Amino acid sequence: MSDFLSIEEVVNLLGISSSMVHRNRRAGKYVVQQVKSEGGKDGLKYEIHIDSLTEAAQAKHKANQVQQAVTTLNEQAASDEIPAADAARKDHAEQEKQRQQRKEQGLSEFAKLPKAKKDHAKAKERLLMALYQTMRQTGLKKRPAIKWFCEAVNRGLGSSTVHPSTVRQAHSSGRTESKLMGFDSDDLAEAIELHPVIRAVIPVRFGVQQLGVDTLIKWLYSYERHGIIALVDKSSNAGRQCVIAENEGLKRYVIGFMVKFPLASASKIKAALAAQKPDLDVVHERSIDRYMKQWKTENAQLWTYVTHPDKWKSVYMPAYGSHFEGIERLNQLWEMDSTPWDAILVDGRHSVLAVIDLFPRRMVFHVSKTSSCLHLSRWR
Repeated sequence: MSDFLSIEEVVNLLGISSSMVHRNRRAGKYVVQQVKSEGGKDGLKYEIHIDSLTEAAQAKHKANQVQQAVTTLNEQAASDEIPAADAARKDHAEQEKQRQQRKEQGLSEFAKLPKAKKDHAKAKERLLMALYQTMRQTGLKKRPAIKWFCEAVNRGLGSSTVHPSTVRQAHSSGRTESKLMGFDSDDLAEAIELHPVIRAVIPVRFGVQQLGVDTLIKWLYSYERHGIIALVDKSSNAGRQCVIAENEGLKRYVIGFMVKFPLASASKIKAALAAQKPDLDVVHERSIDRYMKQWKTENAQLWTYVTHPDKWKSVYMPAYGSHFEGIERLNQLWEMDSTPWDAILVDGRHSVLAVIDLFPRRMVFHVSKTSSCLHLSRWR
């Protein structure tokens, strides 16, 4: 709706004559514009901006707008659009009824499931209830709350990958940088410790247990559409362990064989079982292969330590302390190193020598024909 009013509308709002309105217009008391009009002088007419009028006139104009909107609504209510609205409302009610029926049918199917599968689904449901509680406490909408919740859960699992600033930057429009819906940055970094039963339903990928945003969204929307039956693991092996995991002797043999012979295949272990432990030879080769892959995934760090100790040191081994610990003065400790330089000068290939004083972190580089500490000794 335009903020410019016709002369007639201004006359009605102010209660003065049109000549007085034009007199005030010529005196520059109003913000005006000219628009084309067949009945106006020279094909033009004047319009006056609503903000140029008194506060009382502006309030009266707003009241007139409200009254006009109500009148329009009543006219629509008396028109043929109501049957269409009734039909849409009935469709929505029918959809809601069908959704409730699906949930009731799902509960009936859920009651027939084995206890292990039901416990698995109930653990997921408790996780979603915690998400709903988070939404209520933080005041966040669904998507931001899911990101916040996944981050907090993953911090509790020791596998955080999303920094809280990511959520803060994406959803802090109109808020200060340091706060998000009343939560300080320290609150965002706080971990959520899960009960072992609930923690067991968090997926494990590449040896890392982590709750992904996409995974939680899938669980949430499926639960809202179909109820708890949608949280049931559909895989045939869900809720029960494989034969190898249930047989302690067989499990120890398979794991021991893998650790002793890291390159051994499932067929080799199957053959060794038949030759050495015929009483444990109760599973198919494919079952052994599946168990080996699952064990390597769930114990990625241990498997890396067994097969690639150097890789384990660089990837998993924690580094404590500081390289500069105990360095308190200049010239207390110097470290030197050199490396061949991939550049050929006039007199042939050279090496780059480097030395660093650990206290001020001052570094010096020197290009030398030979890699010798004699070239660096004079720097002292």
